[in-house]
Amino acid sequence: MARRYKKYHFFLDLFGLVGLVSAVFYYYYGHATALKHQELYNLWGNLATDMLGIWVSVRIIDFIIRRQEQQQATRINVVKNMRFLRNEVRRTIEFSGNLELDSLKEELRWAKGILDRRKPFFRRDEISDLNVYYDALSNLIPGLEELVKVKEAHSAGQKTREELAVEVGKCRSCIPNIEELRLKAERNILEESEEE
Repeated sequence: MARRYKKYHFFLDLFGLVGLVSAVFYYYYGHATALKHQELYNLWGNLATDMLGIWVSVRIIDFIIRRQEQQQATRINVVKNMRFLRNEVRRTIEFSGNLELDSLKEELRWAKGILDRRKPFFRRDEISDLNVYYDALSNLIPGLEELVKVKEAHSAGQKTREELAVEVGKCRSCIPNIEELRLKAERNILEESEEE
């Protein structure tokens, strides 16, 4: 992911470059100044090293702040994605179509894959809770596939409305467990991250 070079970074790096150039000149040409003007020699050395120190400190602090912001945003996005998956399950049960089921499978596959890249932003217990939630959703997929088949058979006149209602009931009965797992993972993540 390409990052934009912010305007304040330009000025900050310009400040650091001036400090670096000043320090290099001090190192190579400072001895000539020391012989003529001792106060200028001392000021030049102090100013150059202070500028470099300030630049390094600000860059380190900026990196830490950006890393924290990225971590918080990632954690909140995972929480939002868990809610989205819950809604996809409900939509799949409600409409019982192949389109909804395929969409749910694809979103679940993406969420599991992206979690591997986001693991550094989570503690072990949070990852464990997320994996339990994603596994519960994966275990629901065969039931949803059966629901889609029964709905198609119902549309073709091969299954009764009662048989379809039984299949819908089976899938809906899994929602409270999935919701409980989602809430557990969400509460665990939001202990350290604030959602606006």
